[in-house]
Amino acid sequence: MARPTRKLTRRDLLGLAAGVGAAVALAACGAPSGTPTAIGTSGTTAAQPTTAATSAPAGQAASSAGIVEIRFQSRGGNDLLKIAQDLAKEFMKANPNIRVKNDHTNGDHFQKILTEVAAGNPPDAYHDASVRTGGLGWKKKVIEDLEPYLKADKRFKDDDHIPGAWLTEVYDHRRTAVAYDSGAMALFFNIDLFKAANVPLPDPKKRMTWDELLDKAIKLTLDVNGKHPGEPGFDPSRIKQYGFNPTTVHGHEHWFYTIGGEIIDENGKVTPVMTRPETIEGYQKLADWGAKHLVAPNPEYKQTQPIDFRSGNVAMEENGVWLIGRVNEVVKNWGVAPFPMQKIPVSYGQYSGQCMTRLSKHKDQTWEWMYWVSLSKDGQKFLADAGLLQPTRKDLQDYFVNNPKPPAKEYRQVFVDELNNGDTLKWPGQAQQTFYLGYRQYWIDAFGPMYDAVLRGKKQYKDIAAEVGRVMDTILSTGEPATS
Repeated sequence: MARPTRKLTRRDLLGLAAGVGAAVALAACGAPSGTPTAIGTSGTTAAQPTTAATSAPAGQAASSAGIVEIRFQSRGGNDLLKIAQDLAKEFMKANPNIRVKNDHTNGDHFQKILTEVAAGNPPDAYHDASVRTGGLGWKKKVIEDLEPYLKADKRFKDDDHIPGAWLTEVYDHRRTAVAYDSGAMALFFNIDLFKAANVPLPDPKKRMTWDELLDKAIKLTLDVNGKHPGEPGFDPSRIKQYGFNPTTVHGHEHWFYTIGGEIIDENGKVTPVMTRPETIEGYQKLADWGAKHLVAPNPEYKQTQPIDFRSGNVAMEENGVWLIGRVNEVVKNWGVAPFPMQKIPVSYGQYSGQCMTRLSKHKDQTWEWMYWVSLSKDGQKFLADAGLLQPTRKDLQDYFVNNPKPPAKEYRQVFVDELNNGDTLKWPGQAQQTFYLGYRQYWIDAFGPMYDAVLRGKKQYKDIAAEVGRVMDTILSTGEPATS
């Protein structure tokens, strides 16, 4: 049996920042074999950051040349578009010699980037789904190495930021993005639905066990006739309200981590640990909330209405801090509790960053935009106020917790505790300090169709575990998507 990957300690988190810092010294001697080398638009090695990436404001550096326009590709719905537009306005007030043109997409943001890279005209920076495509952007040589910029910028100090700031943004020991949204994940709960069902609220200072979670979820799940799962006549095809909606994508790994499971071992292999009893049990438990206990959405039963926390028909949902602003638009009375556990307490967090494209024609001005938005106090306060970002700056932790907008202070503290606890924070690829070894999107694309039958209750996870291991090992070893 392969050795279990140990939990990430605070020393490991601090070491992550130290490791990427050491990589800068390597970069000065030339990029290691197998890693991208920054290429300018002429095909030559790109120059190091100039004075615009040091202590001098970009406006001073660019004043002699007039106004420089850069293009930023945002993504998501109209709410995220509005945030990006307002953010650009605030930035341009502080940097009048840099104009930010917003290029928004509601579709596949990464495919759009690849298409524009092929045409030689990508945006200067873009909001990446770092948790899915950050590694691909680096491995496909789309994005710039940010280590030289971080080293040259006298405003930046690693100690100003929490160690978890770089999760999902480090590849080949280089930081490739800076935080734009996200933070910790946790258990959201609708206080009004709990009160209506006379069910005690989850404790923000204590993790529920699986049995405690199931007990609450049963009492909070109702079909259109007011019946609960297990009662005669309960109709799973006509649900009024679900008690629980677990995440089956980002952050789902705690279901097997909490009982000692693993999916990527210390050697970067999947097969040896994917078929361990603990991993199988965790993945089965995740599916059982809907397939067996009927307290969670099940793809086998199509509902006539959207089912999610923001729709007001889910009492508890595993989700992330990036939704605070959007939840507050529709749910006014809600709280947050830590991830449920069984044997081992596990927490999780992630950041989706913004990346600089290697073909950017205005890299110094693009860095000014990226620094102001993602690393400065003003930029992070703006994103935190918008309910999009849990700040990485240590001097904004209390600012985030004491924000008067919902959820209340004791619930916001849960996000901070979940992300900042190096003893509980755990993620795939942790041993290599590379999230899913850089191939998360390919993993999702292959895993989803295989796991669907388990979610529907048509198969047990033990029946597909070996196949999952083989497919994922092929993806990680070849760097290519699964073909079947």
